[in-house]
Amino acid sequence: MAITTHQEDLLPDLHPNLDEAATLTGCWGFGPIKVCWTFRGSSIRVCVYLLGIEIGCATLDASNPELCVGAALPPLYPLAKANICVYADFNKRLMGVKGEACARPPGGSWNCARFDEVVFRW
Repeated sequence: MAITTHQEDLLPDLHPNLDEAATLTGCWGFGPIKVCWTFRGSSIRVCVYLLGIEIGCATLDASNPELCVGAALPPLYPLAKANICVYADFNKRLMGVKGEACARPPGGSWNCARFDEVVFRW
């Protein structure tokens, strides 16, 4: 049975007067996934990890607002897999993550969950 989570506008506008010189960092995790970011006014550097292994990084800005990656680890008999998109809406001043993460015990079946979360506002 898949579990779906969804969050809308639950995070307050924490930085209403954030200027271009400000740098903020943070991480968000969901099961075997971790997303970390560094925000610098007009861009956000993001990296996505699965089981602690980096599976993708990009700098998000108005002309490149999304990073989508997928992986299954370890390669020969995966115990975790994920498809994830990290997106930034520079007009709404938010960054979010959406996708699906799955895990399974050795010899077991997949247990998957979907997510769509706003994780950062500026």
